[in-house]
Amino acid sequence: MRRIYILALLLAGCGPRVIPDDKLKEIVRDIYLSNAYASSHTVMTDSLDIYEPLFSHYGYSLADFRHTLANFSRRKSSKLSDIITATHSDLERMYMACQQKVATIERIDSAAGARFCHIVRKDSLIRVRRLADTSKLTVKLPLEPGRYTVVYNILIDSADVNYGQRTTIAVEDSTGRKTTLNTQWLERLRRHKREYSFEANGQMKRMKLRIADFSNPTASATSITVDSLVIVRYLPRDVARDSMNRVLFGHNFVIDVKKIAADSLPAPLQPRRPAAEHGGDAR
Repeated sequence: MRRIYILALLLAGCGPRVIPDDKLKEIVRDIYLSNAYASSHTVMTDSLDIYEPLFSHYGYSLADFRHTLANFSRRKSSKLSDIITATHSDLERMYMACQQKVATIERIDSAAGARFCHIVRKDSLIRVRRLADTSKLTVKLPLEPGRYTVVYNILIDSADVNYGQRTTIAVEDSTGRKTTLNTQWLERLRRHKREYSFEANGQMKRMKLRIADFSNPTASATSITVDSLVIVRYLPRDVARDSMNRVLFGHNFVIDVKKIAADSLPAPLQPRRPAAEHGGDAR
């Protein structure tokens, strides 16, 4: 009889368990975060089976989760809607914390970028009145990693008889392969501002800016005025932060942006170790 009683207890222990409310709230929170990640990475989430590692992380199973949800219909002290509401509040607090961290990182990057930017080309005025001078409207520069901004004003006046003019920015790699980054058609009889920015990686070696394209062999009399041309290079973010550290704090203090961002996020899920390592059943 005693053996039958012990066997009954063992069989009862093998059934699904009810997950405590505090753990259930954490699990539901992580399900929301998993869904957000999946939707942004086109991962299919049409089955609860994909959450099995998540349940396992907390020491439970999919069967426990389903059993817990079904058990709510028999409970009077707490409702599933209470768990959902509490989870939404947690996610809202996490979102606000992330927003504050992002704002901090953006301020750091903005200050470091402005402090260590470098003007690589500047022309206050370029006038082209003859086809022989149109080479002045082509700017070639070597590139280094970082962000570049190109700004200038241009006016094509009535003395210019070339229609369909355009401006182009292209980059070239070490093999000579060219990639056009931007093309804009130019309007006549109106001074307007052109702005463009791009990130140069280590493969981009040269930039070619054609303020006005005169490659057409039928090009005729021209009259173009360009003013306030400025091309600025901003250091890569990591390099700018390191430069800021060196200038302000030396080597004893480092602005660890990755840590700032990580502090606002939940700890990543880690594989659950076998129960033997804990000296017993971790659940």
